Amino acid sequence: MPQKPAVVFLISHEQTFTLLGNAAPTTHRLNIDLNWSGLLTAPGVSALATGDIEPLLFQQDKRIIFLRNPRSATPQLVFNFDVRYSNADCLPATALLVQRFASELRTNIRNVECLNTVHGQSLRPPPRSKSSRTVGVDQFEGG
Repeated sequence: MPQKPAVVFLISHEQTFTLLGNAAPTTHRLNIDLNWSGLLTAPGVSALATGDIEPLLFQQDKRIIFLRNPRSATPQLVFNFDVRYSNADCLPATALLVQRFASELRTNIRNVECLNTVHGQSLRPPPRSKSSRTVGVDQFEGG
């Protein structure tokens, strides 16, 4: 497994689609309003779901999507099945889950950001930490 924030997709050599049972999402902020019904997965491949994990989706007793190290600086979203041999790419829930995970990562990164904004638009400052300080804000006159 990578040692940095990542979305991890496992690889299998089985090319079968199997409905292992209904996908059961957990109550988690990333799962709000996501519909996983009808998800088909290929059985056989599995990552070790040990350590600090938060399951997001079960199929029977298998954690098929989970967060590894969610409270660390290197969280990982793990798809515990081969997405190539599933219909996950047809479900909007897959794209929304990856987008939500990436968005959470992005909000925790402290970096320079350039935006095109309109006059009077509200801007949300990044969360302050003990080591953060405001360096300065440039103002430009539109023309």
